[in-house]
Amino acid sequence: MTEYPLISVICICYNHAAFVVDALDSVLSQQNYPNIQLIVCDDASTDTSKDVIRAYIKDKDIQFIDHTVNRGNCKTFNEALLFANGKYVIDLAADDKLVSNSLIDRVKHFESVSTRVALTYSNAIYVDSFGKYLFDFNSLTNTIIPLEGNVFQALFEKRFICPPSVIFKTEVLKRVGGYDENLSYEDFDVWMRLSRDYEFAYCDTKSVVKRVVVGSSSARFYNQKDNKHLTSTLVICKKAVAMAQPQELPSIGYFILYHFRLAYFTGHFDLSQKFWALSAELVKANLANRFFKFLLDKKINIYFLYRLYLKIRLKDSKLS
Repeated sequence: MTEYPLISVICICYNHAAFVVDALDSVLSQQNYPNIQLIVCDDASTDTSKDVIRAYIKDKDIQFIDHTVNRGNCKTFNEALLFANGKYVIDLAADDKLVSNSLIDRVKHFESVSTRVALTYSNAIYVDSFGKYLFDFNSLTNTIIPLEGNVFQALFEKRFICPPSVIFKTEVLKRVGGYDENLSYEDFDVWMRLSRDYEFAYCDTKSVVKRVVVGSSSARFYNQKDNKHLTSTLVICKKAVAMAQPQELPSIGYFILYHFRLAYFTGHFDLSQKFWALSAELVKANLANRFFKFLLDKKINIYFLYRLYLKIRLKDSKLS
């Protein structure tokens, strides 16, 4: 690579005073890539994050967006995206960090793939809140052969993309309008929309460190009350049905059935009924799903059993 195209890193912070310096250092001090634009936004933190950020960026050429009212990740990212001048852009949470000197290989890889590629992704390292290694994403998800090219249908069949590992082509992300601000989470929806018209590519490296912390966004899928993630997922599923080809609909139908069960298990009976109705248009439910529908119709709440199951067995609740 003879040239170094500008890469924009958008770092959004909300109550991550303990981690944000590590995140910013991983961009500015631990990369051998010479052309980085860093945009930092504090989304109305209630801890000391703002003070930590202001002290860090003093005398540095960093765009800082300081919110006095929390706007959420989707709106905040889109606001920051307006300032992104790079050919590529990364959404870096302030409790995560880039692996040292990883950007040069990621950009080199992106420059080598087809012009049809809208995003690239990689493996990732997961650590606990103290930085202790837990696992890597591909091992946890049993991803042996990462998927590339047209992945629209595959998105509904298995989990193979680690969100913080994604690098977007900025012009394409802006073209599709960035994140959907009506949703409570951003990643799956934007992947779906991009994958309909563009290709994805995998870079075989561990380029980001994902920190597993209490109250992470992914854990909100298991909330018993006010589960905005499940509500957003129903919207995404309806979008998917509208844009899918006929042969892709069964995969989407089974994806919807999974969320029918999740909504039922977490006590969101009205949402569960809506997922069921949508899935019924696409696939025939098996005996297990029909049994859960029977329990749902009887309004039998099994949330306490589901929480016990999560505590004993479920690893996926750690993923985001």
